[in-house]
Amino acid sequence: MTGRITRLARSRNCGFIRAPKGREVFFHATDVQGAKYDDLQDGLAVRFTLIDDQVSGPRAVEVRIDRRVAGAAPGSAGRARMSKSPDDR
Repeated sequence: MTGRITRLARSRNCGFIRAPKGREVFFHATDVQGAKYDDLQDGLAVRFTLIDDQVSGPRAVEVRIDRRVAGAAPGSAGRARMSKSPDDR
C-alpha cells in the first residue's frame, strides 16, 4: 500500500500514515526500513504493508520511503539554487 505520513510522535517513536480511503494507520519506529525514523517527516510518501494486530488493530509494517512519488521528501525536490548577486560576492 501507499500513503503519506500525517504525524509523528517522536517522544513515543511512532507515527501515523494516511492510507487509501483516508484511513489513518499506526506505525512504530521499528517498522521503518531503509531509512532512519529520525529522518521521516510529515507529508512524506511511503509504502507499507498493512497487518491486523490482534491486540491493537490495523498497523503499518515494512514502512519505507516511496521514492517513485514526486515530492516523496517534501522540500527536497525542485529547490532553486540561489546565486549570489555581484554585491554579495
